[in-house]
Formats: sequence, C-alpha cells, structure tokens
Amino acid sequence: MCCRLLLDTHNEFRFAVTALSGGLLITIYARSWQSVRRSMRMSIRAVLPLNSVRRPFRPMGDPWTNPPEDLEQRLQKHLRMAAKLDLPTDSIRRYAHIHIAAEEVVQDRRNQEQRVRDEAARTAAFEHGICVDDPKRARVAYGAACRAQQEVHASATGCSLRLTKLETLLETHFRSLQIDIAHKFPLPELLSASKLIKEFAVATAPHPNWADLKIAKSELSLTVPGHTFMWWRTTIQQYNGKSNDMFRLARCWRITDVADIATFQRLVRKLKRERDRQGRTYILRCPQWALPNQVTP
Repeated sequence: MCCRLLLDTHNEFRFAVTALSGGLLITIYARSWQSVRRSMRMSIRAVLPLNSVRRPFRPMGDPWTNPPEDLEQRLQKHLRMAAKLDLPTDSIRRYAHIHIAAEEVVQDRRNQEQRVRDEAARTAAFEHGICVDDPKRARVAYGAACRAQQEVHASATGCSLRLTKLETLLETHFRSLQIDIAHKFPLPELLSASKLIKEFAVATAPHPNWADLKIAKSELSLTVPGHTFMWWRTTIQQYNGKSNDMFRLARCWRITDVADIATFQRLVRKLKRERDRQGRTYILRCPQWALPNQVTP
C-alpha cells in the first residue's frame, strides 16, 4: 500500500497561485482497503479546500500579493540592526524587503501544509466513524481506533491460519460426520464462513497513517536563507561590493552563521536554478511588493 501527498506543479508555482483563491491543489495517491470508501475518499484525485465546510474560514495574508501588516515595524528593526554597517539606507531597505518576503513565503507554506495535515487527520478519524473537528483530538482518536483494529486483525489472522487446516479436514472427512450434523452444517456454508473470516483478516490489515501525512517538498521549496540569498542574487542589480554587503547583512540579521565571506559565496553559488526537460531554468518568484523597483526609499 502507498500513501503520499504530493504538492505538484514545479510545485510552488501552482502552490502559490491556487492559494489566491483560498485553496491548495493537491493530488493524493492511495490504495484503499474498502471498496465503498475507495470510491468515496481514498483513491481520489481532488482539491482539498483550505476552508473546511465544517468551520468558518479565516483568510490569511497572501505573501505573493500583499505585504505583511507589520512590514514597517520589521523594516525598522532591520534598519536598527544594520545601523553600524555604514550602508545606504535605501540599499538596506531593498535587502530587508526581500528577507521579510522570504520569511512570509516560508511561513505561509508551513501554515498551508499544516492545514492540509489537520484536514487529513480529520478525514482519517472520520474513516473510523469519528467526527472530531479538533485535529489534535482527531489524531488521538484515530490512533486509538488503529490500535483497536490492529488487535482485531491479529486475532483474525491467527484464526484464519487455523481455519486453513479445518478446511483441509472438512474436504476429506466431511462425509464421515454424523448425518444430522452434516445436514445442520452444510459443507458449502462452512467453507463460506471460513472464507469470510479470511477476507475479514485481510481487510483489517494495517493501513497508511493518514493522520501523519507526509508532504513531498518541491525543488523550489527553499528555506528562509535559501530564498533570501537566491532573491538577493537574482533581483538586486549587480554592483561592486554586492557580495560583501550580502555577507555583512546576512551576518547582521542572523540569516547565516558562516564566518568568512569565501564560504558564504560558495553557499550562495550552490543555490542553482532548477532546470526542466526543455532546458529552461526557473526559480520561485519573489513577491512583487518586495522587488527592488517596488521599494520606496
């Protein structure tokens, strides 16, 4: 059996765009263990809404189109921390905007992934007939139900193994039974009951832990330092001393703990653009509001 959730799309591009409509496009691959539920829930290719129908949706900020509400306060904090670096204020603001944008993008991704995990936990609990809105309670209830099913499966498996020997004896010795017993318990019904127990043992086998859903990371899903350094390198125009300014600001804002600029430069150069089958390169775009040409002095 397999169970994985894949954020498809080169992945962040669609991840970002669909977030604008309040939804996250995902594809779930699974092999169901019950035919009805397979058609209803498990073997599906669908969009799971971020705003559950069971509770009101509280929209969160979209980091690709809207700057955070506390942007100015965070900029001032960055400026105070970099005051001793003797760099132009407008230059510091350009770098700071991009760093804040990277923080917002990564946090937004974490929030959406967590909301998908929570929805998966509720769905997993519902598969056992447990309707719980709180994801923590849903995970606890789902875990208890899985343990109970595991005990039933173990017992049914042991019983099915013993029934195999019984089937062999029935096929060879059934004619030797007393007539009234053979009449009361027909051989086809006994074999059918044995088959039912065996099928039940197979059906109750442990299944993937939906409450602990794993989300595949995109090649474009960088960390805050990764996005920051990539966007610094690609969106801010090259000038003499740019690498040194990047290194000093990264140290000042505690984005990196690299001690020397040579190691820092190697670290930044390792952040390569992803390449598709046609040879085109791409990166996750920087939010429009954080681009250098959008930053006012």
